[in-house]
Amino acid sequence: MISSAGIANAQVLYRFAEKGLFDGRYGPVSQAQEKAKAGLVACGRAAPITVDGQFGSGTRTALARLATCPAFATVLAGDADARSGALTLPYWNALVGGAPPNVDARARTLMLTYEDTDYTRMEWNFCQSKPRYNPAAGANLCFSNDPRSYLTWGPNGATGGGGREVQLILQAVDTADPVVLASSFGVEADAVRRMFRMPDRTVDRTLETYLCGVWADPARRAAWKAGFDTTGRVPAVRAIFDDLYKSASLDGGKIRTFMSAYAANGRVPTEIDYAFFKDRSAHTSPELGPIRNAIATLLASDPLAQAWKVRRAIALKVRPSAQRVNRLGRDVTFYIDGATLGGLSAEERQAWTGRGRLHASDAGLSDAQSFATFTPGPPLVTTIANPASLTPAERAACPAAVLATRRP
Repeated sequence: MISSAGIANAQVLYRFAEKGLFDGRYGPVSQAQEKAKAGLVACGRAAPITVDGQFGSGTRTALARLATCPAFATVLAGDADARSGALTLPYWNALVGGAPPNVDARARTLMLTYEDTDYTRMEWNFCQSKPRYNPAAGANLCFSNDPRSYLTWGPNGATGGGGREVQLILQAVDTADPVVLASSFGVEADAVRRMFRMPDRTVDRTLETYLCGVWADPARRAAWKAGFDTTGRVPAVRAIFDDLYKSASLDGGKIRTFMSAYAANGRVPTEIDYAFFKDRSAHTSPELGPIRNAIATLLASDPLAQAWKVRRAIALKVRPSAQRVNRLGRDVTFYIDGATLGGLSAEERQAWTGRGRLHASDAGLSDAQSFATFTPGPPLVTTIANPASLTPAERAACPAAVLATRRP
């Protein structure tokens, strides 16, 4: 699937500079935090560190203090970055051991830092109006920011709408081990399985109405959230989740679009290029033509343009119509190391500062290392073999106002 070439040359894996990194409670940062916490106890040196996947000032302080402990001081004596609180490759080997986080894992950290969610987090997307929909209190308006995504789950924003990512992941989990859904969702497990067969965007608005009925019942709404929380703690579930997003039908196909645009212009992607592709693919739907043309236009005037300039050209020329400032702030992350703050426009500086001042180099990624190998996973089969129909009780469970959603 994804090449891990270049990790041996990546000295810094993670560091805190201006914005904390977030890698989820099960990622490499959490692994290092857990080991560091135990190491500090063994060394008798207290430090502010929590095993939460947040690489901020507390983790930096803890790692710097741990680096002075006898168990680490000798091996890290010549590693100034580690002694200042960065998680370097030698530090990882001494502290955690095993395979260090590769380029894809560290690119994913940057993406997760912006997405700010995890495998244990599910959100319902019905009735996000303010004040909240509450007919008993006279609040009859139901407005959803994304009326086609009825629930969202996990680090890549899997939805329970027309894309069916949630259904496909859970169906794969259930096929591999039916006990997982039964133990996670309890009495709601069969209701979750029934969701797999509900078609979307039909005349009857089948899936929307079905999930609305679950959401409309406070007890069931809470039970589903708790079920996703429990399910996301299972390693096999997280592996299935990640594999699905490597598919050519989802983010894997989007990343391939960027790779194709680079190849068409004779460019070989770097580590930071790949991280840029990954973040864009999680947040937007790229089209080959505009990306290829943006690169070609830049190279026509600057044939030997540095890698960061290519990413900047894409960021400025291929901008989504929605969340333009937010997207630009994220994009600058992937070229600020080359451009430097003084080389940015006022718009770029403001957007980047507003999104937290993150650098791709904070995850140890570099333009000095190429990342030319990427193969997406196989396409997904999204058809429903035996679609279900709503029962009268399921239809009645959804309030009419929810289906009549409109902007305030």
